[in-house]
This record gives sequence, C-alpha cells and structure tokens, in this order.
Amino acid sequence: MTRERGLRGAVAIVFALVAGLVAVRAQFIVLSNGGDHRILWHAAHVLLSGGNAYAPQAEKYLTLYYPMPSVLAVMPLAWLPVEIAATAFATLSAGLLGYAITREGFERVPILFSIPFLCAAQFAQTSTLVFALGITPLLAGLTVIKPNLGAALFTWRPSARTIFVGGLVVLASLAADIRWPLRFLAAVRSSPGHHAPVTVGLGALALCALFRWRRPEARLLVAMALIPHALFFYDELPLFLIAQTRREAMVMALTSWMGLFGWMATSHGPTLSDMQQWSVAAMYIPAVAIVLLRPNVSKEYVNHEATRRASQVPMRPVSHG
Repeated sequence: MTRERGLRGAVAIVFALVAGLVAVRAQFIVLSNGGDHRILWHAAHVLLSGGNAYAPQAEKYLTLYYPMPSVLAVMPLAWLPVEIAATAFATLSAGLLGYAITREGFERVPILFSIPFLCAAQFAQTSTLVFALGITPLLAGLTVIKPNLGAALFTWRPSARTIFVGGLVVLASLAADIRWPLRFLAAVRSSPGHHAPVTVGLGALALCALFRWRRPEARLLVAMALIPHALFFYDELPLFLIAQTRREAMVMALTSWMGLFGWMATSHGPTLSDMQQWSVAAMYIPAVAIVLLRPNVSKEYVNHEATRRASQVPMRPVSHG
C-alpha cells in the first residue's frame, strides 16, 4: 500500500510538472495574460471590492459564466498577479488529477500526453480540477464549480453524498451574493461558446452508447454528448474515464492529437470556431467505438463475476489407485 501511494505521488508530481511547464510557457512566453483563469481572477477581485461579479463587462471576454462557488474556489490565489495565479492553478489542479486518476490503477496515465490535458493547462482551465474532484468520492460534491461537467461525472458515479455536499456548497456560497443563482442563469443563457456535442459534426453518433446503457461509462458518454460545454478539447477530459486499459487511453490520446492536427490543417485564420467539430470527432468517435465493443452489463455485474471466479477453488483430481 505504501509503495502504491508512493507511485501515485510520483505520478501526481509528473502531472504537475508537465502542466506547470505548459502554463509557464502560456503565461510568460506566449503572454496569455492569465488565460481563462483571468475570468475567475477578475470576478474574485470584483466580489472582494463589493461589486456584482456577473455585471456586464466592457471587455466581453471577462463575462462570468461560472457559478459563485468557482469564484470562491480561486480566492486563495486572488492576491497573486494573474499570470502567477493561473500558473499555480493549472499546476495544482494537474497534480490533484494525477493522484486521483491513479486511485483505481495506472491505466489512464496516458491522459498526460493528450490534447485535452495540455489544452487545459495552456488555458488554465477549471476542467482539470473538476475532473479530479469528480473521480474522488469525498470531493465529488465540489464539482458544482463547473456544474455541466459535474452533472456528467455524476452519471458515471451517482451518489447521495455528492448531492448533499454540492447542495451545502451552493447554500454556503449564497453568503457571498444571495442573488448569484439568478444572475448566473441569466448569464449562461446568453453564452455563445457552449454547445451540446450532439449538435456538432458527428456528435450525434455518441447516442449509440445508449445500446450499452447499463455501463457507467456509456451513461457518462451520453451525458457529455447532451450537456452543453466548451468544445475546445479541454472539457472533454472526463471522456478518459471510458478508457479501462492503457492501450485504450493511448488510443484516445492519439486521436486527440489527430483532431488538433486536423483543425490546424483545415482552419482558416486564427479562429477557434472550426475547432469544435474536430474536438467532437477526435474525442467522441473513439469513445463510442470503445464502449460498443463491450457487453451491456453493469460494473457491479463485472465485479461480481470477477469475485466469483476468484473465489472458486479448483477441485483436486480423485485418485483411484
């Protein structure tokens, strides 16, 4: 057990180092000015000054489409310059993911080399942290910081505790702004960058996973396809839960690179609008193929069969001499 924890800790450090290097490049060489983390960083400063974090911004990029718990989550980093805060956030989130993803084995470690992981570090996105929280039973309720991904992860591992903890977090956040739920809902209704994958390109094929509805990864895939989110690779991180072997994780990491190269080869100018269909094709098509190759049985059934076979004692041959 101690050796396993040591290995998990080593993986977490490697995840943090890779994400940290990507984030340092993005913030201090490419000059991303905080990336997507700047939205939350700015909202935290508005809230600390007594203002309305959901008020329209002169710079539209800073419009807040996150719930209040996400703003409160980054408060400990708000005193730092935005570039350093973004780097620290990406690094710490990746380290937590590296430790969480190895809780049930090391098969999904190839996520480290995937475009979703690297993009999340590049943009200092919350998707890495939400993914890590969602696969950690005691922390899953904290996925309310990004409720669209949190809801999808809930279909993979539903739990009354997750609902209870998430509800407590939302109630506690009302102390910061009692009207934030209404302001948040009004903001997300006008969000231009969130789409359900089933409406983009080949995304409707993800519904084929309904043929394997007894499997938690199939339910996760369908939920991800139906729930609107950003289709710029990084929000597709939870799809790596579909991989159950190192080979499957490597295939999904490889197809994510194919999607990125496809977008780079066909996009016209520096726009992200063309990326959405490539993100969907690169991540959802292999995920559907992996799910459909499995029998339509529940995880509990698989575990029960494995336990039953392991408990069977082979009979010794009877000697008639």
